[in-house]
Amino acid sequence: MTVYELLNQVLSPLVGDRAYAEMVPRGTKLPTIRYVTIGGTVNTTLCDDNDVSLLVQIDVAANTVVERTELTKKIQAALRDTQYPARQSAAPVPMWDESLQTYRASLTYTFD
Repeated sequence: MTVYELLNQVLSPLVGDRAYAEMVPRGTKLPTIRYVTIGGTVNTTLCDDNDVSLLVQIDVAANTVVERTELTKKIQAALRDTQYPARQSAAPVPMWDESLQTYRASLTYTFD
């Protein structure tokens, strides 16, 4: 299973199947989740060069601060409970998106 397949499986139910890889379609009802790979590390060993850790950004868009906060907590709990090795790499970054008039948060995870 790829990281994107895992994220879709775990995150989509939290927002009524409105979790998207890389781009949220214009006009999609809130709340939404977007996830995108933003980097990673190749863990080279003497035996294998195919061991890669991915850095993934998960963006939340919501109508209210409360909705954003609750959804952030649900994402953290869902990824903590998954069998795929996921580690939160930084604290969530809350923000107001003036252009979209939405409450947003970004979470960063490392997937081994």
